Amino acid sequence: MERAWQLMIEVAGVTDQLVDLHRLREVLGRSSPPVLFTSPEYGDNGPVVGTIHASKGREADNVYLFLPPRDEDADVDEETRVIYVGATRARLQLSVGDAPGRQSGNVDGRTWKRLRTDKLLIEIGRAGDIDAEGLVGVSAFSEKKAHDAQAFIAANPIAQDFFASAKEELQWNMELLTSDKQRIAILSNGLRADLREIATATNRWPQPGYIAHIRSIGLRTLVVRSDDRVLAACRVGVPCEEVKL
Repeated sequence: MERAWQLMIEVAGVTDQLVDLHRLREVLGRSSPPVLFTSPEYGDNGPVVGTIHASKGREADNVYLFLPPRDEDADVDEETRVIYVGATRARLQLSVGDAPGRQSGNVDGRTWKRLRTDKLLIEIGRAGDIDAEGLVGVSAFSEKKAHDAQAFIAANPIAQDFFASAKEELQWNMELLTSDKQRIAILSNGLRADLREIATATNRWPQPGYIAHIRSIGLRTLVVRSDDRVLAACRVGVPCEEVKL
């Protein structure tokens, strides 16, 4: 019980005695909740993925050990001990390979991967990437265009022809567009910040101002509380409490 309380304080604590339940609900409702709240193992028959340190004391018949990129500044003795721990987890078979290294990674849980064409595959659509204001906000949509965008999203939940482009008028946030250049949404500051970190990690500065080949794989309804301050920024006439995302 005490551990559960500590976890709630860690992700949604206002003080060490008070938890923001709205924040907790938002965090736990994400498509990828914090690892702290997930089980380290899934069933008895499937693979268990984890770090070498987390595997200490465990064994398995078959172990796949992925070695990190060489670090010239690393403590060789310590690295040797860590690799020894990983290698001795196998009861029957040990397979050793190179970890992806700089070819893939994540920023605050957002996954990216470098393709063979030297382009990047970036996950878009995490919680917070698009909000109600970015869908029907008065600063980005007229009433008609907001209705048209919502109608398009509802009629095309699965599509493969979106792209995103940064706009100075949007403080360099990105607008999400169809192949016909119809504005569908404005992507958030949080996404822009993550793109900046990914650009730095992959030595691709400046950060991309254009993202092609965006695919949508479904839609969901975004519900906003009637007293939420974001409603003041939403287009009158469009039900901001229930917009398609």
